[in-house]
Amino acid sequence: MVEDQVREALIRLNPEIASQPDRADDVLYRLRAILLGVRSDGLVKANEEFTAWLIGERSMPFGDRGEHVTIRLVDFDDLERNQYGRHHAVHVPRWC
Repeated sequence: MVEDQVREALIRLNPEIASQPDRADDVLYRLRAILLGVRSDGLVKANEEFTAWLIGERSMPFGDRGEHVTIRLVDFDDLERNQYGRHHAVHVPRWC
């Protein structure tokens, strides 16, 4: 996961996060927990959970009165709003 790009996407695609950018850290914490939980929870479960976040099936209590709002990591309605890139090499720490 490229955290800087994910943080930028969270702020760009979610008005509730844009109004308080520190909220991106709460989402990043949850995404990191999925990746770190692969050993204990299993790869299939981690993939299912990360996919749910990617396709907009997860929410956080960032609404006006703590209401849950859907968190967007990808804009499927306007693909121009997404940032695309390619990575030739990814370092995977031994603890993953």
